[in-house]
Formats: sequence, C-alpha cells, structure tokens
Amino acid sequence: MTLSETLRGLLRRWYVVLVGLLLAGVAGYGTWTHISPTYVRSASQLLLPGTGSLPPGENNPYLYLGGLVQATEVVARVAASNDAVSAIVDEHPGTQITVVRDPSTSGPVILITVMANSDQVAADAIDKVVAQTPVELARLQDTKSIQAKNRISVRTLTVDQQPTLEQRKRLVATGGATAGIVAVSLLLASLLDGLLMRRRRKVGNSSASDRGVDPGEQTASADDLDGARSIASPAEGEPLKAADADDESEAQQAKVLESATRRR
Repeated sequence: MTLSETLRGLLRRWYVVLVGLLLAGVAGYGTWTHISPTYVRSASQLLLPGTGSLPPGENNPYLYLGGLVQATEVVARVAASNDAVSAIVDEHPGTQITVVRDPSTSGPVILITVMANSDQVAADAIDKVVAQTPVELARLQDTKSIQAKNRISVRTLTVDQQPTLEQRKRLVATGGATAGIVAVSLLLASLLDGLLMRRRRKVGNSSASDRGVDPGEQTASADDLDGARSIASPAEGEPLKAADADDESEAQQAKVLESATRRR
C-alpha cells in the first residue's frame, strides 16, 4: 500500500480520525493538568578554615580555602545521608534532595538542590538541609575532639527565595499520551478502511459470479465497454450522412421524371 492510498483511506474514514484527534486532545489536556510541575530550589554553603589553621597574624580565612576541597566532599556525603534528609523524603514522596560539592567552582562550596511536587515542600526541605549541614560538620569534628580554634565552619552563601519550574516530566507525559492516541486512531482508521474495502470487493465478486461473469474479467469488461462507448461516439453523425444521401437520390429521381414528361 502506497502513501497516497493510505491517505485516501484515512480521508474515507475521516470520522474515525476526527474522534481520535478529539480523544488525543482530551488526554493531553488531562495529563498536563494531572501532573504538576517540579519545583526546584537550591542553596550553596562555603566551608571556612578555623583561625588556628591560619598563619600567624592572618585573619582572612577566604585566602586559605584550597585545603578544604576534600573536607567538602566528606561533609556533602554525610549531609546527604543523614536522618533529616531521609525523613523529608519519606514524608513527601517524590521529593529528591542532592548534596554535592559544587562542580562549577574549585572552592569548598556545597551545593544543595531540592526537587519537589510543591513549592512549599521544596522551601521547607531546603531550609532543613541548610540547617542540618553545620550540625553534621560539628558532629564529625566532635568525634575527633578537634579544638575550637581549628574547627571548620560553614557559611551559607545563597538560598533560592523563588522556585524554578521544571516542566520536562509534564511535557514528556503529555506528548506521549497525545502521540499514542493519535497513532492508535490512525491505525484503526486504516484497518477499518481495509476491512470495508475488502468486504465491498467480495460483494462485487459474488454479484459477478451470480451473473456468470468471471470476477477477474469484470473490470476488464467494464473497461472494454467504456472503450466501445468512446469509439462509438464519433459515429453518431453517420445517420445524418445517410439521410443526406437519400435526399439527393430522391432529387435525382424527380429530375428524371420531369425530363421524361417534357419529352412527351
């Protein structure tokens, strides 16, 4: 079956295609409204060295951040696996929380990202994780009995006050539902057209068999009949020519009779 034949079949079963398009639109709208967007909030925190780790007479910790990169990896891993994060995820299914070292910078920066189904959940989760990071860092240093002057501290740099909407999940679900129903409707229309056309041919062949005509020659006979009609069309003027010939013959006979009468 060629593309043109398929298109003609779909045009013949336009009502099936129309119903399928309407259902696809309804399904797409329902999917879009049913699936909420994902709300994303992020925060960043910086690790600072203790005053005891600075050279004598130096009081600017921002100049000595290079040695804290490995500590940032450890703190991020511990903060991501603490009970507070697990409790948030269990309380709000579908919430995703990631705590990693910020790959966009070479400094000891912790990047916290929360993805939730509502903005309120995202805001609460980001605040809890930000507050939990210093607690986990202090617990790690307590286990090693580190002196206060040598302890690493945490300073919050940024916290999103407005969420970022992530629509990818909605778009994928809506597009999948719409495209699936459209594809099914086109397939059903093609199958229905094929079944109906096959049934019509079967009925035509049965009628031809009842009349004693070979079904395989029925189409050829019809073509021959059309050809005969087209050939016979130019001969419609022949009766006019025959009538003109009869008139001329009668005129000649009249002239002969008139000439014979004059001689007598």
